[in-house]
Amino acid sequence: MGEGIPGAQAAFPSREINAAMTIFDMPWAVAVRQLAMALMLAMPALAMAEDVEVALDLYHFAGDLDAGQRDALLASPDWKVTASYKPVVSVPGITASWSKCGFLALPCLQDDAETITLTGSAIRRQGTELRFSLPHYVGVRRFRLDYVNISLRLPGQANHSELATYFYVDHQEGASVSPVILQADAFLLAGALSMQGESFRPRDYCPDQQECQEKSGSGRYVFRPRHRFAFYRQGYLFPGPAQPLRQPTPPDLADKKIYRASLHTRQIDGHRIDFVDISAADKREDCFSNDLKYEIVYVDGEAISFSRRYPDPAQCRGHYQRIEWGNDGKPLSFGGVRVDWINHGSSVAYFDWKADCLSVVAGNHGECNIPPPTMAQQAEIRAEAKRVRGWFLRH
Repeated sequence: MGEGIPGAQAAFPSREINAAMTIFDMPWAVAVRQLAMALMLAMPALAMAEDVEVALDLYHFAGDLDAGQRDALLASPDWKVTASYKPVVSVPGITASWSKCGFLALPCLQDDAETITLTGSAIRRQGTELRFSLPHYVGVRRFRLDYVNISLRLPGQANHSELATYFYVDHQEGASVSPVILQADAFLLAGALSMQGESFRPRDYCPDQQECQEKSGSGRYVFRPRHRFAFYRQGYLFPGPAQPLRQPTPPDLADKKIYRASLHTRQIDGHRIDFVDISAADKREDCFSNDLKYEIVYVDGEAISFSRRYPDPAQCRGHYQRIEWGNDGKPLSFGGVRVDWINHGSSVAYFDWKADCLSVVAGNHGECNIPPPTMAQQAEIRAEAKRVRGWFLRH
């Protein structure tokens, strides 16, 4: 793989050509054979492009990770790049193979593939940047770069044991740079993915609804800050058994069908982290908006992330409310959704505010269309969070 192609004979040895011609020696395929041979002979005329250069600059991090730990991750020798190559032209016996497809197992032509894996010193590191080179084409059969996966194993992580991102090469309308976000269990790394010598299909965009705020004047992407413990929203991040609801069942849940109700707890650097996870539903059949759900993260008994979905008992309406605070106790995001069910249809309204909203316009659709939460609204939500946490604590 990755060898030069000096000429047609070197690119396609006679035994491979003979094999391909055997497949095409049926009268109906003469024209196809001639076309395939013409393409095969023309391939060496395509100039061998220089290697494709990829850079992954992970300058931003958020969550339960400090600068030293981020630097250790970037310096890890366990980063791996896997690149897949597809044929420029599908030629049976040369770059593709006959197979059986579908329910009837009819004959079909399937492309072959080539793969390159880079590890260790093939991935160059400088500061917060990882760089590597990939050949544009590989093999004497002319396969072209199609897909790239970048990953790092994370031993000891609870469930998702890999930091990873991937992209597909787009030879016509792709991008040369885009934001990139690698999510782990309790933290994320983010920055910029760039490519020289080819273009690719971005997987992340800026601005977006979640992490990327804007592209600064210096050309760097700016990402949203997060509370250190904001990502502790999964039960598997908490070792040990979960705490069930107190008995008797709290009145708020007594008349509901409870699917899940647990309080998870762990200690991190002298802080108590709690995660409440409740999923229940009203016992009613006259409205689709009958579910109740809480997901709340607490640090030392104080909510830092709150989301609630709840029905409106007076009418067929459902609400979703959320708020998140930063390390300094100031709100980072606030908003929700209201769903009205009318004549067997639904009307959805989105409400959103983020700390990076430069202005608030009521007519905006789903972004920066409400003012920041007032102190009274924050106090009300924190009081609700404490009340819900009390459903599990035994005094």
